[in-house]
Amino acid sequence: MKKANYYFTLCLVFFTTIFSFINMFQIVKISMNVIQIVMNNLLPSLLPFMILISLCLSLGLFQLLSYFIQFLFTPLFHLSPHMSSLYFVSFFCGYPTNAKIIRESYDLGYIQIHQLQHLLSIASFSSLSFIFVSLKLPLSQSMMLYLCHIIPSLIKALFYKDDIQLMKFKTVIYHLKNPHMTFIDALKNSILSSLNAFIFILGYMLVFQFVGYSLHLFIDNPFILGIIQGCLEFSSGSIQLLQFQSFFVNPCVCFFLSFSGLSVLMQVDNILEGIPYSFPKYFQDRFSTYKIQRFESICDYLDYLCLKKCVMLQEMIPAIKSDEDKQAFQAISNIAKEQCDCIGNGLIIQFINKSYEEIFAEKYHEFSLSQITIELIIKFQGGINREVFRYLARNYNYLLIYRFKYFQKKFF
Repeated sequence: MKKANYYFTLCLVFFTTIFSFINMFQIVKISMNVIQIVMNNLLPSLLPFMILISLCLSLGLFQLLSYFIQFLFTPLFHLSPHMSSLYFVSFFCGYPTNAKIIRESYDLGYIQIHQLQHLLSIASFSSLSFIFVSLKLPLSQSMMLYLCHIIPSLIKALFYKDDIQLMKFKTVIYHLKNPHMTFIDALKNSILSSLNAFIFILGYMLVFQFVGYSLHLFIDNPFILGIIQGCLEFSSGSIQLLQFQSFFVNPCVCFFLSFSGLSVLMQVDNILEGIPYSFPKYFQDRFSTYKIQRFESICDYLDYLCLKKCVMLQEMIPAIKSDEDKQAFQAISNIAKEQCDCIGNGLIIQFINKSYEEIFAEKYHEFSLSQITIELIIKFQGGINREVFRYLARNYNYLLIYRFKYFQKKFF
């Protein structure tokens, strides 16, 4: 992956160099616009957050937050105390700050590599300042965008399972008394690492702005250009699209905020350089909110069930008073339905036949997964293997007895 990243970056630099010679004045104009965005929006909102959190991690102060937040997030999301605090902070700090603090937590030994990978998949949100200030939208619309782009992450986080232990307060005291470095060294390291991250942010924003502008030579439709620009660099694409009056604007902006854009993905990969994480899995997780093409794990199955619930939002729309809220719920329902329609019944049947023991495991009972799955078995009982019914008869016969009338043709 590192070679692909290197060659891709090299191509971007080569393209930018050639493009700058051809469009020198436009390059200067774009550069000034990007620098203005960074100085007016990103610098005052992200940089202090980066420095402060990095400083707290080095001095052990972050463990104090971990201790208190664990009582809410650990039972809810089954995260370790330190993972819980990282997830909590990610709701406010925005990307790529989240990747930076996750990286530093891994380097300091607070989390393991599989925990880092999981946090990358769920703790990736746009900053509050960008949504509520930079986009200059009414409060209700800003709140709708924020909630819509974090809800898929919350749903995915709910189904995570890991062996965890609550942190004791004496552990917090130990870290406070034995920080990883002195205050001066910690402050110096925090400032330097944060400025280094900002160099990546500014560089990639500039390059992808140049790429987006070059597309004007081939595409005349400004709405299509806005969508492409949003996939390349989420902030400028979102601002461009919000100038249009279209039903598809809010869903597209919500997607950009969840996906984060190719620019942020490259920034994160550079921040995590030297760590044995999986970039392809991280890249795939940025799309998993909207697209399921296969059932390879219980997580894919849970994503499908969550999408089915989102489709049912359609039934609530007539009871909603606000037209704007109706559009938001309709957009969510349409996206979910589109993805559910892409999933064939054969995939569902095949996964149930293959993973029925895991589906009916006790750890998923609190989510009523067995009751939900038995309804699918009723619907697709013609394709369900006999081994599944034998397993249910031995271990969960009450599920079959309670719905006996639906299985009469199968049993007799």
